[in-house]
Amino acid sequence: MFGYLGRAWRGEERLLRVALPIGVLGNAIAFCLIAFGQLIAAKHGIYGDTYIGVGAGGHKYIGVKHEMSNAFGLEFLTWLPFSLVCIWRCAPNVTTPKYQTWTRQLVVMCVVFATLWYLLGVIVESE
Repeated sequence: MFGYLGRAWRGEERLLRVALPIGVLGNAIAFCLIAFGQLIAAKHGIYGDTYIGVGAGGHKYIGVKHEMSNAFGLEFLTWLPFSLVCIWRCAPNVTTPKYQTWTRQLVVMCVVFATLWYLLGVIVESE
């Protein structure tokens, strides 16, 4: 596992073997693990923005404020940069040169959109 990640980090893997497992599936798994960890922390009172609400029929539930934006923020700081660097470095390992250009343009767009999304989230939360 770590040999594969090391080869991807150094740009030695084929692009398709990096873009799908690390880029798509890896980011989804990282987000789910972070969100699950925050839910466990909220249940045990470790996470600060928790509250207890009463739903329909008088059932109590635990609510977490801004949990998904915090999970996305943590994912933006951990797995997303790693996956984008791996994809960028493995972009030359394709048979058609135009795929290298398209892949690198996609990585730049992901960085721009992730940065804007993160900044807009910070601006909304600070108001």
